[in-house]
Amino acid sequence: RSIDDPFPIAEISEPDFAQSVHGDNFDFIQEMVWIYQYLTGYVFGEYREASEALAKSAAIIKSREDGLDSPMQIMYECLVWAQLYEEYNAEEQRTYRAKMRKCLKKMKNLAMRCPGNYQHKYLLMKAELTRLSRDPRQAEALYEQSIETARVHGHIHDLAMAAECYGKF
Repeated sequence: RSIDDPFPIAEISEPDFAQSVHGDNFDFIQEMVWIYQYLTGYVFGEYREASEALAKSAAIIKSREDGLDSPMQIMYECLVWAQLYEEYNAEEQRTYRAKMRKCLKKMKNLAMRCPGNYQHKYLLMKAELTRLSRDPRQAEALYEQSIETARVHGHIHDLAMAAECYGKF
């Protein structure tokens, strides 16, 4: 952080922070706050908080006229929901499994268009869904493919996430 940074780090979590930044007609600042919260929530194992931030970010994305999906949002929704899956009751598990499959389908389309940027993400998401299906051999193979694909294309941060998921598995 710069010494001149006018915003104390604790302030960005406050509800009125985004309103204090003038000229943000597209809720970009608020969306960035939610992205920051779901990224750090996932990394630090605070999955409930990450899920809440994902829902708020999704609402902003949905409110836009372009309606474009965010690949990062898609991936983290799937990964966070997979981590929370065991806490859900049977009905919620069915609902979230359907949502994760929908995310996986979107990521598969992105991976087909640009494998260098999205194939490793697709493989990680598929590995997590396969893990939930109790197919350990297939999940293991998918984790390994995700790690290798991320390595080949230089996505070190995603490689680390895939390795961590594989390690927890």
